[in-house]
Amino acid sequence: MTIRNLKYMFKPSSIAIIGRGAADDGPDAVLQLNLIKAGFKGPVMPVNPDRRAVSGVLTYNNVASLPEVPELAIITTALATCPQLISELGARGTRAVALVSDEMLKTSRSDGAALRQAILDAARPHLLRILGPDRLGMASLVHFINATLSHSRLIPGHIGLLTQSSAIMRALIKWADERQVGFSHMISLGARLDVDFSDMLDYLAQDSQTHSILMYLEQVRNPRKFMSAARVAARVKPVIVLKPRNYDERRVEDAIYDAAFRRAGLLRVGTIERLFNSVETVASAKPVHKNRLLILGNSRSASLLASDMLRRRGGVLAEIGNDTQATLARLCPP
Repeated sequence: MTIRNLKYMFKPSSIAIIGRGAADDGPDAVLQLNLIKAGFKGPVMPVNPDRRAVSGVLTYNNVASLPEVPELAIITTALATCPQLISELGARGTRAVALVSDEMLKTSRSDGAALRQAILDAARPHLLRILGPDRLGMASLVHFINATLSHSRLIPGHIGLLTQSSAIMRALIKWADERQVGFSHMISLGARLDVDFSDMLDYLAQDSQTHSILMYLEQVRNPRKFMSAARVAARVKPVIVLKPRNYDERRVEDAIYDAAFRRAGLLRVGTIERLFNSVETVASAKPVHKNRLLILGNSRSASLLASDMLRRRGGVLAEIGNDTQATLARLCPP
């Protein structure tokens, strides 16, 4: 499916939040407040038959009563209610739905597989895209959208984050807030019923506000689709991936992931600390458009080792002109 209708997911002109229950700290109330705080410019329409208002905004009883078509709908109700809601939203003209739920959709069980198929069947006639289900949600900060359940501040920037773990995303949100690091998008893909890593790589590769991409993934479901998207993305911006080694897998399977990441041009890191360090690097580094590199050092041996690594990685040692050499000689006397 690639990027079809994903623009309605991440830069919609209108949003509906569908919830149940009267709790002031319910997920629909948190989402409503976060969208208001983020400065989203369009209407945010709460649907909740159990409440008169959510975060000071009057609610609607059902999808049919909405005054206009929401391009994006965020559903926080039980997953069993999603097929009917998605069908109603699709009939109204909605093009994207994010499922934010604490429920685990266990597709290995027959009832979980049936529910997954029912959700996809409801979406398919309307070409409607599904994100999740996931416990945390997503943010498209360059478009003033914070549709997460996080209570931390999210800062706009130029890093795109893709993860299938809401816990990893929460940790990155807290870490980034403390260091004033910004993101263009923060997407927790969750169960990946529809939108997957490949779709998001295609989308972020074309997004001018995203200058680099970070990923935390545990499994690639469609290797051919993933490799195609990863190659395209890595050709135009840095892509850094953290994939834990699964010790239930054979060692050769992890080696296959290593080789695939290298072939696609992705940089793999091995720990969450290195992923955090990568965030700082890509947030401050300027884009590199050519493979020529100038190495400056205070050790001939260290410089030789660096140039050797550069050539092994396909880089080219830059040659500098006489004027530059003379300037460097003045700045760095022997």
